[in-house]
Amino acid sequence: MQATTEIKTDAVDADELLALDQHTPDTCNGAAFQIMRESETEMVVKDGFVDASNSGAHCYVYDETRDVTIDVTLGQFNGCPDLAAWDGDTHPYVADWEEIREWEDYSAFEAHYSELPEADNPFFL
Repeated sequence: MQATTEIKTDAVDADELLALDQHTPDTCNGAAFQIMRESETEMVVKDGFVDASNSGAHCYVYDETRDVTIDVTLGQFNGCPDLAAWDGDTHPYVADWEEIREWEDYSAFEAHYSELPEADNPFFL
């Protein structure tokens, strides 16, 4: 199956998205933190709420150096492309009425979400 892409930037192309996707874990938080750790540019991981028919919390990266948002696990949500990149620091599929958190390292992310009861924790840690 060929991945669907949505690219609205000149900073990232389909080849880069495919390369990032092929070398990342299956979870959105695992993929986002791995991309951030391995990047040569300044990045942060963001998490927000994807408003789709199978809505849920979701992680992706914002590349501060290139001013582009990158998401290689968006395809888990109905009606969304598999891989995507957009100019700027906003994600068009993430609800703007919900808090969007930024993470510079995994330990802070893990500390925040590990305090939640398992039934309320949207991420696999």
